[in-house]
Amino acid sequence: MTHWRKLGEHFGFPTCCIDNFVAMSNAGLMTGREMVARDPQGPWIGTGFVPCHAHLEALRGKTAADVAALISNRKHSLPFPHTDDLEVDNVMRGMAFATS
Repeated sequence: MTHWRKLGEHFGFPTCCIDNFVAMSNAGLMTGREMVARDPQGPWIGTGFVPCHAHLEALRGKTAADVAALISNRKHSLPFPHTDDLEVDNVMRGMAFATS
């Protein structure tokens, strides 16, 4: 699941959240429906960010600005929570070339 780690780093997500997402994905424990069920009112819903348990608890009742404050070293050209699908495709394509 190197691609999830690389994308998380590209978006500047906290390392603990990336590690948790990768571990849960590798174990087959994380689906989109389960992520939303963790906190259906979470300000990160629809952003691509999936908080680890500690950040999930810390962000309950918070705003998108609070989530954005966690994002650091973002390489993506647009500020959180915005994404550019073409840029994401290019990042993924670059990873494919790097592993070939």
